[in-house]
Amino acid sequence: MANDLLSAATAYDRFCQHKYELDCYNRMKGRIRLRLAPTYEDFFHLAGLHKIKDIMIKQESRKKTFFGILSESGITNELIKTSTSFSLIEDRLSLITRLYKILCSQKHCSIYEWNKDIARSKIDADFLLVHRDDPCLQNNLVDCYFIKQPKDSLNYVFISCFSCSFKDLTTNQIKLRMVTISRIKLEQIYPASAQLTHEMT
Repeated sequence: MANDLLSAATAYDRFCQHKYELDCYNRMKGRIRLRLAPTYEDFFHLAGLHKIKDIMIKQESRKKTFFGILSESGITNELIKTSTSFSLIEDRLSLITRLYKILCSQKHCSIYEWNKDIARSKIDADFLLVHRDDPCLQNNLVDCYFIKQPKDSLNYVFISCFSCSFKDLTTNQIKLRMVTISRIKLEQIYPASAQLTHEMT
């Protein structure tokens, strides 16, 4: 049985070991630089674990669930798969697993200024990053990652992700020209993925 939660958490650990700078260009506004600084605290919501309503999860774990805290809170892959809401987050776990490779390769990525009113969406984000495995197919499913700048912060974080039809979310959104994606290695040493493997198996 594939350990979706472990795969997503391990990939997110690697993702958090860098900061990222997305240089984009808007023909009306000029250059736009997004500084992405992912934190471990964002994993719980990004993974959609807040959607698991029928499993008891310690309240203190909801904002800081990761690695040892995942283990301490009793959240395991086997447990969340028993939830009737698991189908709502399975897609998210898969997208988190692919996120680091997508940003490293920069292939088939596009970014949009996000307007939730135009999309008739409740997602309160600033930008939408879209990845397509085959950009020649206009109606295939795409990976959608929503980016937001938290209040009183100079950096941005990913707040949500899921797959959907390309046209569902990008229609009438302002597309930016992606120039470069740069990675900046953090000096801080994070917990080794091997420790996570030990704690969650």
